[in-house]
Amino acid sequence: MFDHAARLHDERPDAPLSRGGHPYPDDGAQPDLPTGKRPKKLRAVLDAHFADPAASVRSLHDDLTRLDLPSWTVESKLDRHRPADAERARETGRWLVRNGTDRRPVLVGLALLVATGRPEDIPVIRTIGLLDYFGTLAVRAIAAHDGAVPDLIWLAERSQRSTRDSAIAALCQRGGPDAVVWLRRNAVGGEEMSATLAREVAETVSLAEALAETDVEEQVADQAGRLLLAMVTPNDYRTQLTSYAGARHGYVGMARHAAGLPASMERLAMIVSLIDDLRTGYAAGLDWDAGEREKTLSQLRETVRQDGWQDVLRKALCSPDPLTRHRASWARAAIAAVEDRAARLQVHVVAGDPLRRGSVETRLLVDGRPVVAAAFDKGPPFAPETLLATGRLRATAEPHEVRLAEAYCTEGCCGALYVTVVREGDTVVWRDWRGHTRAEAPPEVHVDAAEYDATIAEAESDHSWEWPARTVARLLRERLTAAPGVLTRWQCHLGWVTAQGDEPLRVRLGFSYPEETFTDDEPWLQFELAIPVDETPPIAQADHIVERLRNADPKIHATVVGGRHEDAERLGYAWPT
Repeated sequence: MFDHAARLHDERPDAPLSRGGHPYPDDGAQPDLPTGKRPKKLRAVLDAHFADPAASVRSLHDDLTRLDLPSWTVESKLDRHRPADAERARETGRWLVRNGTDRRPVLVGLALLVATGRPEDIPVIRTIGLLDYFGTLAVRAIAAHDGAVPDLIWLAERSQRSTRDSAIAALCQRGGPDAVVWLRRNAVGGEEMSATLAREVAETVSLAEALAETDVEEQVADQAGRLLLAMVTPNDYRTQLTSYAGARHGYVGMARHAAGLPASMERLAMIVSLIDDLRTGYAAGLDWDAGEREKTLSQLRETVRQDGWQDVLRKALCSPDPLTRHRASWARAAIAAVEDRAARLQVHVVAGDPLRRGSVETRLLVDGRPVVAAAFDKGPPFAPETLLATGRLRATAEPHEVRLAEAYCTEGCCGALYVTVVREGDTVVWRDWRGHTRAEAPPEVHVDAAEYDATIAEAESDHSWEWPARTVARLLRERLTAAPGVLTRWQCHLGWVTAQGDEPLRVRLGFSYPEETFTDDEPWLQFELAIPVDETPPIAQADHIVERLRNADPKIHATVVGGRHEDAERLGYAWPT
């Protein structure tokens, strides 16, 4: 395993290993053992080995390959194991890491080195940590030593996903000038960072104070903007911007320095995303001084309207790449968006940066303040297909509860935000809030009924935010809902029709087969069909897709994406690898 990592590292010495080093030399297969018995089996094997002075490490290696050892079992249990003979444990751990041919003994070896390793073991630990399966434990083994900052930086620069995040978290805990300088310039890489980690980095590097300086490096300004945006993403169960004490000053500093940055499409998208959040998102709900948010918003807008930035936008709109064109169209629309400050209730459909897989959110503002962002920090507002197309926000004399947002995981795990909507004479009232994550419930909202009806009706009929694939998806969903027989003739049942921002020329149709809902007694699978679209009229495309579905079984070209492996075999379909 170590030689595999070293060989791949020699091929790309300054970059992460392709696919985290997969495929590994072993097959990853493990026996199935009840969860509660795994730690006991592991402890028994280790105790027997260390109790026998003559026991060979090779025999231990082979014994470990016969255990059911998921990484979390080793990481959560074994790092607390302290053999009486620390030096023998270190030698055992180093041998397992350096010579192991299976991921289980290598993982156990790393765990032993967390407790007993020496600084001279770090080169071996770093190398095996390049394989993403071992990365987080390798970070812990490195971080256990004084002077670990250069080695943590080395591994962070050559890792992705969880290994990189673990190294960055360790650097935050370490602190110090070298760690702070590197984090200010490099913390947010090419992948999405969790909101919690982004806040930790921002606090470690004194982000707001850095942006208050007269001169800020371009690289530092780029990182600052990306950290602010990462803090409003509930990708680890709650957003963090409103918990970050320097958030307001961070936005003010970004607005001041953005004007001096050279224009690029990546920076344009970052600034546009900051503008969107200041207009209608979590940043809009910060504790701003009078006129401060408006001034900050105006500065950012003025920056992206300058000639150099508009030149970048025009070039991107003419790009041969569909995703670049789509991103440029999104940015152009966001720059042009305005608010109706006189309206008590505003409804804004906001699409995120397509290249960052930004979701589409229905953001509700009352007196200019975002409703969901002010009350719920565990998940974004629902998409318009859920909140507007269904008519849920319409007000009647009969009170009804509306779910405005759901936790990033699921409601069953971490909750959802609800409000009761009712018409009382010439007024629409939002009341009886529940599920809010703030200490106090939001206040009741009272809106003139005529104004309310007009605002909701306009929002329901406004599809100007859509891109062509999203329009095709909406039209296709409407047609398949109105004519379920198109799919049921093939024993298929409509699940979802969607278009993601990072796939501007594709619609995804999900359906179940042969039953509509899952039961333990009958076979059941979920399929997804990827449907290419183009820039021709969406209505014609939706009609053409429906006709194809009428005439050919959609399962022929679809991929199984859910259900049970045994059901796929029973029904004769390939299970995804």
